[in-house]
Amino acid sequence: MGRHWLGRRVVQATEAAFLRIPLVRKLYWASRQLARLVLRPEASPQGHMVLVEFPQPGSYVLGVLTAERVEKVGAALGQDLSAVYLPTAPNPLSGWVLFVPKERVRPVPMSVEEGMGLILSGGFALPEEAKGADSQG
Repeated sequence: MGRHWLGRRVVQATEAAFLRIPLVRKLYWASRQLARLVLRPEASPQGHMVLVEFPQPGSYVLGVLTAERVEKVGAALGQDLSAVYLPTAPNPLSGWVLFVPKERVRPVPMSVEEGMGLILSGGFALPEEAKGADSQG
């Protein structure tokens, strides 16, 4: 128990040091949120799996909706934009952020955990109901 307490104190002290430096604070916070979303999706308040057309019309990519409305970016274009994170395989902490018109974001009835598994496996880890449909056909 003493080791866990000491470990928590070290992490808290390190976080406190990071949070005192303005640029580092923003980067640290963003990295922490992304890691939480990817590594522990059930602990994150954001994150719904969505489809967006990318890289060309008629092609879709699975991503994580990280913000339904991005006002400052949208104001620059005069549009109502959503932020969608497109993780890459094999490292989900790298990827792209797309700012997509809200009406072009399509929700997918899939948990973030299922979606990330599908992305990281290169499409091989299909949700259970899709596997059953494939084996019947």
